[in-house]
Amino acid sequence: QLEPQRVATGGHGIDAVVHFAGNQRLGRDFTLDDLRRRGFRAILLALGAQRAARPAIPGADAPGVIDALSLLDRPPDMSGCRVLVAGGGDVAIDAARVALRRGAREVMLAFPEPEAAMAAAADAVLLAREEGVTLLPDHAVTAITQDPRGLQVALGKVEGFTRRGRAVAWERLD
Repeated sequence: QLEPQRVATGGHGIDAVVHFAGNQRLGRDFTLDDLRRRGFRAILLALGAQRAARPAIPGADAPGVIDALSLLDRPPDMSGCRVLVAGGGDVAIDAARVALRRGAREVMLAFPEPEAAMAAAADAVLLAREEGVTLLPDHAVTAITQDPRGLQVALGKVEGFTRRGRAVAWERLD
């Protein structure tokens, strides 16, 4: 826990003292009601991604398939590799950009939604494109196989994409 810090507001008429506390677990170390009782009027919980997600497709557990959180935590040397990242959120964008920085010769990002509907922040998408990430909107990974050349990824074209909260669905996958 850091000492309270006065926040520079840039003349927006906000007078606030911010308390930063790291390595705290909601429900174990504090509750939202605890914070309200202590007089906090605004609460920001920056929880981050907690668990890696693997798609429910054949080959998702094949050797050489790395989940995004593991890649971000301990980025391997990817010199000369072609990399496909599945997903359209901020973690996927971060993984794609890290792959480039770790030497990948080509990085593609396949995601089921149209580009305008991506969950990732627009500025992060722009930066990824500027750095060389190839965006593949309206695509989903359907299978991963391994052959003598390495991992092979099958992509399908998504039609009729919809999002309800964090859940995504589509009418057709070709």
